[in-house]
Amino acid sequence: MRILAADIGGTHSRFGLFESSGGLLRLLCMGQVPSAGPDFTAVLDALALAHPDLAPGRADRAALAVAGPVNEPGRVQPSNLPYVIEAEQLRRRTERPGLPVLLINDFEAQALACLTPVMDKALPLPAGAGAAGEKARFAFPGQGEGSPCLVVGAGTGLGMALLVPDAAAPGLSRPARVWPSEGGHALFPFVENGEDDEPAFGRFVAARRHVAAARGDDILSGPGLALLHEFLTGQALEPARVTALPDFEHSGTCRIFARFYGRLCRNMALITLARSGLVITGGLASRCPALIRHPAFREEFLAAPAQFHDLLRAVPVWHNADPLAGLWGAALAGSRLA
Repeated sequence: MRILAADIGGTHSRFGLFESSGGLLRLLCMGQVPSAGPDFTAVLDALALAHPDLAPGRADRAALAVAGPVNEPGRVQPSNLPYVIEAEQLRRRTERPGLPVLLINDFEAQALACLTPVMDKALPLPAGAGAAGEKARFAFPGQGEGSPCLVVGAGTGLGMALLVPDAAAPGLSRPARVWPSEGGHALFPFVENGEDDEPAFGRFVAARRHVAAARGDDILSGPGLALLHEFLTGQALEPARVTALPDFEHSGTCRIFARFYGRLCRNMALITLARSGLVITGGLASRCPALIRHPAFREEFLAAPAQFHDLLRAVPVWHNADPLAGLWGAALAGSRLA
């Protein structure tokens, strides 16, 4: 069985053709095109032109992971794109009205990727004690049969999902279900710390983003990083130029962004009791690991009342930097289609 998988983000759309046999997935070929365009059909046009070997007609089914809430089957409005994505658009390209097409949230795919070979390359971070050691390997479930795993990632926007052990889940060697989330659009918690004027930054971001109050998506994202740098220095730069600045990892921008990232991860780890681990993914950490390896991340992750220190220290924290993780997760979801 062949599966066309896609990971459609706010900036890039990756497509991959997978073969599923005997419960194992194999990536046959992949390609990437920009997500920008007047509609999803334009993205498919660009794919056909640049990567004809990824024609939807070559697949037996398709699974598209999209950065946005899936409120109805077969249709998604991406959070950071101006057009709607519909399963029918892909079916029309194949002239196969019965082609099974699954649309899922992009972080549902990132969570499912934790059950695929991409996590073999994930690296432990020193934020918690559970993943200490260079030879540590990710395992799910971790501490106890019912322990969930939290997946968080900042890129064009902020995504998160929860991977939960579930013996009733079909088609997996490690049975699990995913609880997708739009938690990235919840308000971000700023604090008065006496060192940096976080509330003033929050007001600065809200004014720039034309929202009543800054959300996690406004702060922990590429645009959020650029706004933080502009707030601190007065320089308006693209995110890639910010992280490319000399000695960036020792800058105030890096320190405060790492603190914000650690706070978000701490709050979500406490809300979900993610004893099986915290997996950080997304383009920002992949391109600039200093954003999650800065000491401020660990300090903020553990900055909780004393009775919760042991709980947080026991959470294994991992960095999944594989840019194809979303493709693998989407392919796994597609393989489970009835």
